[in-house]
Amino acid sequence: MKKIFMMCLLGLNFVSCDVDIMADESNSTKPRSPQSKPRDLTQPLSGKINGKLWDAVSGKVEQGYEEGTFRVTVYNQQSEDVCSILFSGEPMLLFGMQDKTGMDYLSLSHNVTMAYQVDGGSMNVIAQEGYTDVLAIDDTTVEIELKAFSDADHSVGGRISLKRCDN
Repeated sequence: MKKIFMMCLLGLNFVSCDVDIMADESNSTKPRSPQSKPRDLTQPLSGKINGKLWDAVSGKVEQGYEEGTFRVTVYNQQSEDVCSILFSGEPMLLFGMQDKTGMDYLSLSHNVTMAYQVDGGSMNVIAQEGYTDVLAIDDTTVEIELKAFSDADHSVGGRISLKRCDN
């Protein structure tokens, strides 16, 4: 009788568990965030990278590797010609996005890399939660809103105007 009672409790436990999974890891295009934009971010792009405060200062947009996409790099340093920067020793954001206005949620295949230097090399942290929102595009700039979260030490959010380097 005890065994039957324990089996019933175990079965009831399995049935009563509620799991809310935002993405199926077997499908990398499913978003890993809620399906509604949480709120419009109006502050300048900033946050934390490697647990340290980080403020976006400049950035560039280049033609992506796939048609209809941009490659984006955002720096926390000013440059007279941001298009000529190949690599920065400072923390930076790297990601791709659509080359038209609109929002995309981050996922396994659409993510933001937070790159920074550590003793002995570099570190890349991948953020899969959040979104990119292309607000405006013209011949010289692309304005975006970004929210990207990996953990408490790696999260950014806000708006930035990026220089187009694909013309």
